[in-house]
Formats: sequence, C-alpha cells, structure tokens
Amino acid sequence: MRIKGMNSQAVIQFAKERGARTVNFKLVDIRGTWQHFSTPIRELEGLGVLVETQHHEVGAPEQAEIDVRFNTSLQTTDNMMLYKYAVKNTARKHGKAATFSPKSVFDDNGSETHIHQCLWKGEHSLFYDPEGYASLSQIARYYVGGLLTHAPASLALVAATTNSYKHLMPGYEAPVNLVFSKSNRSAAVRISLTESSATNHIEFRPPDPTANPYLLCSVLTIRTIQKGEKAILGPILAARMAIQVIS
Repeated sequence: MRIKGMNSQAVIQFAKERGARTVNFKLVDIRGTWQHFSTPIRELEGLGVLVETQHHEVGAPEQAEIDVRFNTSLQTTDNMMLYKYAVKNTARKHGKAATFSPKSVFDDNGSETHIHQCLWKGEHSLFYDPEGYASLSQIARYYVGGLLTHAPASLALVAATTNSYKHLMPGYEAPVNLVFSKSNRSAAVRISLTESSATNHIEFRPPDPTANPYLLCSVLTIRTIQKGEKAILGPILAARMAIQVIS
C-alpha cells in the first residue's frame, strides 16, 4: 500500500478507488463505520466553537478526537459543555450513542480530556525560554510545580469517577507518572514539541471527560497560583477530548 509521499488529493483518490466514501477533505469515512465527525463539527462551528482539528484516535475503531481552539479559561469551559452537547445529540440523531466514558472498552485505550495550558502576555507565551529544558521558562516551571504538587488532591475533581481509575493504568498512553517531560504520554504533564515564543505550552493529561469542566479548569488555575510565582494573568486553555461512538 503506497501512502507515504502522496499529497492529500492523491490519498483521497487512493481511498475512493478502494471503496471508501469521502466525507470532506479532513477525513475519510471507511464504509461500515461512523468515524467521521463532520456533522458535529459543523454544529459546533454554528455555535461559535472553533475546531482546530479532528482525527481518529488510537483506541477502538469508533474512537475519535476533536480539538477545540484555545481561549480563556471560562470560554474554554463553555466550549467543552457545547462540545459534549453537540456530539451526543448528533450521534442520537443518527441512531447511535456517543460516550465520553474514560474506559468504555476493556483492554483498549480510554478517553481523556487533555488540558493544554499557557500564560500569555500580548503575542508571546510566558512559558518560553530558549535556554530552559524543552524551552520552558522559570514561570512555566513554577506553573508545572503547582500542578504536580497538588495533583493527588486535584484528582478528586479531574478524575472524579471509579471508571477514571480503570483508565489511569500503565500502558494505553495513560498518564501514570507524576512527572513532567517532553513528548512523553505517560507523564502527568507533557511539554509541547512546538518550541517558540508564540506557541510554547504544557499539557495536563490526567483529566477525563467525566470531570465538571468548570471545576476542572478552576482547580488547575488555583493550584498553579499556590506554588511559587504568582500567576496573575489568566491562563489560556485548549481542550482535547476523545469520544467513542457505539452503534
């Protein structure tokens, strides 16, 4: 099978020739599945929620991820509520059910709510320092220190159900280590690969979709303020949430 080196148009044509149905230029829906999320994305955009990207996730064939564009803490939590509402109702309209359960399929990857966080001043990320580990600034390290110091207590809100802990197990790309690391999915805090003054940020991985987004984002903000430097600027958050669709 030849995919590497092909442009997007060639990939779409390749898929069509093998019986796939083209939904749009973002994703190809293989016959017999409900992997495309074009409809809920249109609904979300109609509600004013900007979607950055969508893709199939590494779990069961029905698992997918929709990434919402970053915004202020409050706006991001509002967007997360609209996100769930749009996805669940779109699935129901098509005779299916969408679940945000952290671990809905045994021995398979679960669903998470990764919270990408950053402090900005003007057009620049305060988390960026080209001399720091993974280009993290001192402010960023204080911020991460707050997250890690208070992580055990924070889990009461960010991973709020019994099912949450069926997901937080070694393997399955689950964040089971209370550390921060560059591009390490087993770390509680993962540092972005985009090292620049415009995009440097960190990702807090333990939360799952059962968390109340308002309590989730509030506790993350409070915990970072309580450690070291005073984070007087409002954090910019982006949510990435995985969904599974059940026929």
